[in-house]
Amino acid sequence: MPRRPETNPKRSTRSAAAAALAALLFAAGCTTTGLGGAPQQRAPAGGSPIMNPDGTGELEVEAEMPPDMMRLPSLPVPPGAEVLLGDTVIIGDDDAWTGQVVMTTGSYSLVQVVEFMRRQMPNYGWRETAVVRSKRTSLTYVLDQRFATVRIMPVQGGAEIDIVVAPFSRQTGAPSPTG
Repeated sequence: MPRRPETNPKRSTRSAAAAALAALLFAAGCTTTGLGGAPQQRAPAGGSPIMNPDGTGELEVEAEMPPDMMRLPSLPVPPGAEVLLGDTVIIGDDDAWTGQVVMTTGSYSLVQVVEFMRRQMPNYGWRETAVVRSKRTSLTYVLDQRFATVRIMPVQGGAEIDIVVAPFSRQTGAPSPTG
């Protein structure tokens, strides 16, 4: 007579529990629930589906990654310049930010970068107030209630541009940006 394998009641209870847990986890991964336990439609990570205004379904939206570059509001950037992120700090929104931006240019001389900044800063609304030429040239500008100090110095193979933008301080008696 064939011999029946012995069964361990604890082992079969554990196996049944593990199988039930696996099935539960699998089922939970297939749907999501919102408030009150109602199922919700899933969307790709990072966003929600965009619905047609007439409620007929989702809109096809072509999303692209932005280019791998830092946007510098209200400042000109020489062609090919690279921002040194470890030395750059920007605080605030696009229209009223303050901070320091440090860039390097690969192939432009000190004179070329100085002339580029002097020509381009007014195109962004900045008004030049001072120029100091030396090994490290400094340009000073005002725009609304902010000032910018642009320091440019030669480095191996190009120039380094250090721009500090800050609000006028009422305590220091800074001159009016319109005067």
